Amino acid sequence: MDSLVGQLATSPEHASLLADAGDGRLVVVRQKLNSMPHDEATRWRQSAMMFAVQAGQSDVVAALLDDGADANATALLPGYKEAFLNHALGPATRKTFARNDMLNDHDTSIGPALPIAASCGDVASVDALLRHHADVMARMAPNVADPLTDAVMQGDAVIVQRLLDHGADACADDHHMHQRQLESKRGFHTLAELGRRAGLPIDLAARLTCPAAASVHRNIH
Repeated sequence: MDSLVGQLATSPEHASLLADAGDGRLVVVRQKLNSMPHDEATRWRQSAMMFAVQAGQSDVVAALLDDGADANATALLPGYKEAFLNHALGPATRKTFARNDMLNDHDTSIGPALPIAASCGDVASVDALLRHHADVMARMAPNVADPLTDAVMQGDAVIVQRLLDHGADACADDHHMHQRQLESKRGFHTLAELGRRAGLPIDLAARLTCPAAASVHRNIH
């Protein structure tokens, strides 16, 4: 983690903060944040929390949320240094990444955190974010899966249960998937159907059933 984060295009101070968050060194993370001016600490607490979510450091996630990180906000994470990208990627790969805006050579807004934690199957981080009122229907972009859809497709019964218990709306997801099906002219599967295919318990998959969506699905088929 230290070696990789050292390649980030930011100051050594901020790079080391992210490395500490990614390695679970909570005491050090708090010390560094406490030594920063208030506005700087606010910005980098959010970044450190998001980095910890990506690294699966649920204790750091929970603590930084307690300290004021926002469960529903995005965070800026720095891109990699040009020299590192030149070394790590061949010219053709670099060109392809750049064309698809995947080069990660500049600060990028990441988040919110709940979709990341859910997609990683990180129950402890999901719990911490839900305790801090994370939006269970949040998406990282308009046309990507929200936490519930991601957890259903992975057959993650624990996280599906958590999200439903905190108000996740299966009907909203079915409506979203139906709209995408109409735009792409691809097949439409309800969330309950996806849950059954992924091996979710029968009673849990039943909680995903949306009568309106099921009716549309029957009419399509």
